[in-house]
Amino acid sequence: MSKSPGGISKDKRKRTLLEILERWGKLNFDQLSKHMESATGIDASAAKRTLYRDLEELVNEGVLHESRFAPDGSEIEAYDSDLHKNTVCHWFVTHLDHSPIGSGIIQKHGGQLLVSSRLKNCIRVQSGSEAKNEPTKDKLGLFFSLGNDFIFLDLEKENIPYTIVFSRVPNPHDPKISFSMLEEEFGKRLISLELPIPSISALKSPNRLGHCHLVIEKLETFVITDHHSTNGTQLAKIARTEAIERIKRTSISGYLTLTSTAFQALEKQAPWQKLEAGKSQESSMPALIAVSKSFHVLIL
Repeated sequence: MSKSPGGISKDKRKRTLLEILERWGKLNFDQLSKHMESATGIDASAAKRTLYRDLEELVNEGVLHESRFAPDGSEIEAYDSDLHKNTVCHWFVTHLDHSPIGSGIIQKHGGQLLVSSRLKNCIRVQSGSEAKNEPTKDKLGLFFSLGNDFIFLDLEKENIPYTIVFSRVPNPHDPKISFSMLEEEFGKRLISLELPIPSISALKSPNRLGHCHLVIEKLETFVITDHHSTNGTQLAKIARTEAIERIKRTSISGYLTLTSTAFQALEKQAPWQKLEAGKSQESSMPALIAVSKSFHVLIL
């Protein structure tokens, strides 16, 4: 079998590209190149033409899908190489077409992040040191921990409204609730976050669609609704300075430390409000959300 840049066979290159995209979700060529260099030691700049050919083959085989974007960031619906110049391409695995950039960070912990098609290009998942800073003025952020990863869900303000559903990753015996069914209930601006945490309620039926959901329709405020969850949903307001400091500390430790002494300190600042089962509560940002007692989200 012929070898090319770095002594890596075509089959291995293509398998590695697929593994990277399955883990990390939608990526552009620069992002793919960095992951390829890390995974194989290949000099991606020297192998640029070869990697582009590999990606083209995977698209033609129907394994990958590509999205093209104009220089202003708008997605090109009907790409024509003769008409569209200086475009940016993103690739993603075909069966993961509802997965935004960076969703593989959540998948590696056994979770899943799916978003409506119209939102998938304006949401990005980051982790670790990338998540250490507060969102810029044009962004909203959801911060949480999975395993030893501190994760930041980056939402563009100009694409409000968002609806975010929290649920447990389904067990084999749980009924299958499709993403399209969720969109029928919550609309086409949906973010579904499935988490590998037993205390969170699962998507069990059209009447029990996960643990809770929050709706962001206006800047600085949101509405959260409990779904008659087994272990309840709680809410606590937090000062912006404390929220930013907590983000910086947690990006280093890898854990969103919201238990024990951290909870005690928070209780003095603003007590937790437990939502009544099936009821909604409006809150300003920043705030902490306890999706059961085992998973906590900071929204800023």
